[in-house]
Amino acid sequence: RDLFIMWLRAKRPDVRLKASALAKMKTALIFISIGICLFGFMGVQGSIAQAEEPGLMMVLLRIGLSLFIFSCMLSLGTAWQYLRAVQKKDAAY
Repeated sequence: RDLFIMWLRAKRPDVRLKASALAKMKTALIFISIGICLFGFMGVQGSIAQAEEPGLMMVLLRIGLSLFIFSCMLSLGTAWQYLRAVQKKDAAY
């Protein structure tokens, strides 16, 4: 998606593609989900090494992965927004 947006910006310098609120939310959600996954993974490794129940950490991993998948879907949506902005600019000519 990011390579696609960079390509659009390079191809069409006349169209200003500003970051939308949804794109900013998507970026924040990706960072949060990666943090949750890393925290869950570190906890799972520690729990297994100590022979404890890793239940909470597995839940964190699943939540982090679910948020990451959701943010990937948002990424496709924001790519669609950018593509539509370029098409609207073409229609205005």
